[in-house]
Amino acid sequence: AEVLYAYVDVSPLKRDGFVRIGRQLSPRAGASGLMRFDGVRARVSVWRIGFEAFGGVPLRTRVFAADAESGYEKPIEWGKDWTYGFAVFLAGHRSTQLRIGIQDRFKVAKIARRHLTLDFHRGVLGRVNLRANFAVDLLQRRFSEVLAGIEGRPVRWMRAVFEYEHLQPSFDADEIFSVFNTDPFDAVRGRIVLRPDPRIAVEVGGGAQVLPEAVSRDGVPSDIGRVSGTERVTVTLRPVPLLTVRLSERLLHGTGGMKFTATASARVRPFDGRLEVGIRGDYQRYDYELQPGLTGDYGDFAVDVVTRPVPWVRAAVSTDVVFSPWLNNHVQITASLD
Repeated sequence: AEVLYAYVDVSPLKRDGFVRIGRQLSPRAGASGLMRFDGVRARVSVWRIGFEAFGGVPLRTRVFAADAESGYEKPIEWGKDWTYGFAVFLAGHRSTQLRIGIQDRFKVAKIARRHLTLDFHRGVLGRVNLRANFAVDLLQRRFSEVLAGIEGRPVRWMRAVFEYEHLQPSFDADEIFSVFNTDPFDAVRGRIVLRPDPRIAVEVGGGAQVLPEAVSRDGVPSDIGRVSGTERVTVTLRPVPLLTVRLSERLLHGTGGMKFTATASARVRPFDGRLEVGIRGDYQRYDYELQPGLTGDYGDFAVDVVTRPVPWVRAAVSTDVVFSPWLNNHVQITASLD
């Protein structure tokens, strides 16, 4: 029984600015996601340049705010903390977006977070998109997030995406999430989507992830490796409008093991979509040194039928056969009528 957000927007400059007053959500740099705070946010645009500022009292969650002495939760009273931030950005530019901001957060009158962020996007000739995002933890003097990518359409039926990511999660010192071992990493990824014909779509992708040190958070050497790679292929076929066939596979290998997944499905929709019949099969091989008890083959086979005799009636029946190292002859039958 808690108000998540409740605010009022006042726009004295019509489309060129507004003031938001009340409980609201604000994106946070780093790994903490959204922040709720009671306060004021103001934004104004002048000659295609925008300025934004906010300030107020952040709301701590009642579940994860721990009392250092007792070890149990202890909700923080309203008014003990505060936060503020500033940003400047481009406004009204056709193919370019740019935003630079800084955010501070104080807990019990002590600074707990200071982040500098940059977000950039540039479109070129309607065929190429360039983007870059990063967040700098100014207190720890390090990049907590970096993402740089390029997306292009060299021809109408082809799209290619390549990106680089660096992640080193940064939390407030007293948050419970800060005790979890979330290893930093660097990764490169890419994928190509081909649609040479409306009846055929092929997507090929993959990448590699590198851990900077092969040691645990406690400094214990590890022999599971530093590099992992993944690749995946998906083929979608629509030979006729009422039939869709999809085949896909994905392999993840490295850092102590592998996981392979293959899926095949077919779906037919006769009678103008009033009847649907689908068949799907999934297979997965899981094998990691650190989890020997989970090693094995997993999968399922499913058949479902959906009918819509009239627009306001939907009836469905599905059968699913599941197998794993712990399940044999496991069958699920589900029926619904809406």
